[in-house]
Amino acid sequence: KQWYQRRVPITAGGEPTSINRNTVSRCNYVANLYHDLDLNMNFDELLEWISVSDSVTSLLMAIEAVLTWTKFCRVTGKQKDINPGTFNVKLKDLTAKKGWSLLPSDFLKYSYQLYYGGLYYHKKLTPHCLPEDVSLLTYTELNCVESYNDPFKLLSEETKLRFHFKHPSVTSCSIPGQCGFILKTVPSDAALWKLELCTEDKDYRDTGVHFHEEIRAENMYVYLIRRNRWLRNVLFPLTWLSCINSSDKKEKWSKFYFSS
Repeated sequence: KQWYQRRVPITAGGEPTSINRNTVSRCNYVANLYHDLDLNMNFDELLEWISVSDSVTSLLMAIEAVLTWTKFCRVTGKQKDINPGTFNVKLKDLTAKKGWSLLPSDFLKYSYQLYYGGLYYHKKLTPHCLPEDVSLLTYTELNCVESYNDPFKLLSEETKLRFHFKHPSVTSCSIPGQCGFILKTVPSDAALWKLELCTEDKDYRDTGVHFHEEIRAENMYVYLIRRNRWLRNVLFPLTWLSCINSSDKKEKWSKFYFSS
């Protein structure tokens, strides 16, 4: 069996501000989901697209784009080998060109999979991470309270994912329960699922979590870590899965998942 945890780095930099939901517009959907990717590109075309696309706004989005492309190519029998060393060099070049930040040191414990020479290779994300002694103060990695053995639950029904988190600008709180927030999966015909930040009191009843207005969905990046049969914590790309956009998308998503 595999288990799944959703982790959300949340930008918490800058001066604390007072937020009023009646005067400040709010987008409650997590921004890095749900994007489209042209799977007909070859590897060089994919890298060129990443280098000029306004849709790719971070190193992690670039990594997820390449992993999504390689997995679908593998499923459809169009896979071309990508040398892990070449992959790392190309990513470093893109990071420098785009001025992206390296990944927080939390990612040192994660790996990714590339298909090369007829085999899947597990490679660490170390070359793309800040050292452990370098703190990225603008990000916090959070584990979801819940974990799941069945990822398809997120495709077929509304699911609430709870996170415990006290925003740095909340200096004191006497509300019962833990500070935090809930992300709600909203199944959709147009996409596999959307992820919405719950801001209404009714969503927090009997959950043990309460919400503060300082939490903003636009400051979140959601990614999934899968613990595979070899007990490795592997990055499972979610950002670009809008490319499954057909009546049999669940079947395609299943093939994508089980090819990992």
